[in-house]
Amino acid sequence: LRHFLHASTDLIFKWRGFAFQTELIMRRSTVPSGLSGDRSLAEPTRDGYGATAQLSYLFFVPVEVVGRLAAIDAWKDAHPDYLAQVEQTGRELALGVNYYVRGHELKIQSDYSLLTPPGFPLNRANHLARIQIDASF
Repeated sequence: LRHFLHASTDLIFKWRGFAFQTELIMRRSTVPSGLSGDRSLAEPTRDGYGATAQLSYLFFVPVEVVGRLAAIDAWKDAHPDYLAQVEQTGRELALGVNYYVRGHELKIQSDYSLLTPPGFPLNRANHLARIQIDASF
């Protein structure tokens, strides 16, 4: 049995085609004191914390260019698989292009990301390309 604390905060600033977004996130579990309160006796979880910053510019309607930087870290007592994942791909550098077919109601989003270990060693990056259609009704 675990109790989880989730916390996040974000900030968005938009001005004349520019947009800046940043977010901080955190997840931490605890073991209820009635069950000893000892984390080492409980199954490890995927606890961690991270941050994202994204800058975009709407050059001309309907095309937007986006750049993103993200980092996620795990608490030292997190699940071993999660620790390994964060150690391999816990940082992200991304560039993207969005096409607004019908404003925010229908858009095509694409990006190309480099997922790296901490310190951004680009020679060890995993590559990820995405295309997404976002339709709101």
